[in-house]
Amino acid sequence: MLRSVVLSMLMASIASGLRAEETVPIDTSWLPMTPEEQTYDMSGKFGEGMVQVSSLRSATGIEVQLSTISPGFAKTVIGEMDFNLKPGKSKTRMMIDGKISMATDCDYSADGVRVSTFMLPYNQKLERTLKSNEPFVDFAQTLLLLRSLKLKPNAEFQFASVKPKTTTLIPTKIQVVTEETVETIACYKVQLDDFDGRSSIWVEKGGAHRIVKTETADGTITELIPCVMPFPQP
Repeated sequence: MLRSVVLSMLMASIASGLRAEETVPIDTSWLPMTPEEQTYDMSGKFGEGMVQVSSLRSATGIEVQLSTISPGFAKTVIGEMDFNLKPGKSKTRMMIDGKISMATDCDYSADGVRVSTFMLPYNQKLERTLKSNEPFVDFAQTLLLLRSLKLKPNAEFQFASVKPKTTTLIPTKIQVVTEETVETIACYKVQLDDFDGRSSIWVEKGGAHRIVKTETADGTITELIPCVMPFPQP
């Protein structure tokens, strides 16, 4: 299934093998107060498509919207979070071949998340409250999280995240595997393991730490469409 390559947490010193009992270093100061938008071309065995990621930093928090569209597939995810990327709530709406739709709502508390998923045409509804000692990352946050972590070679991070289809918690694991250049842009190559499987993501080392490219296990590739206007610098 196509994934919208898609977007928790606190602040302090960085370490490899970081887990829940340690503090996750987050920096969102680079995100401008004006709306930020990035658009990606997407290609793979499911056909060509487009991904758009919008972020807005307000006086009270951050909102992110991710939209993916390709032949027979559409998905929109909207997430709200605080400045340390602690998730507040998110909404996901997905349509497959005009026949199957899934709606997932997540509402986060200090140590848990209330998840509600409804699927058509099966009229199947799942509601569950999940608890975890690990910091949460919502699927709306994944891309923004990768841009906000203090990345360095061999750094590793782990979060708890919701698997929408089963309304269960699974780990989201992030590991910086190497440094590479993509279209003249110096990047960290990050390995991401989440509910969609394993993917590789290239994160710009400098500037606003843009997501330059992603590649999933099924060969789906998304590549940043260069901006016409200069990209905001922190």
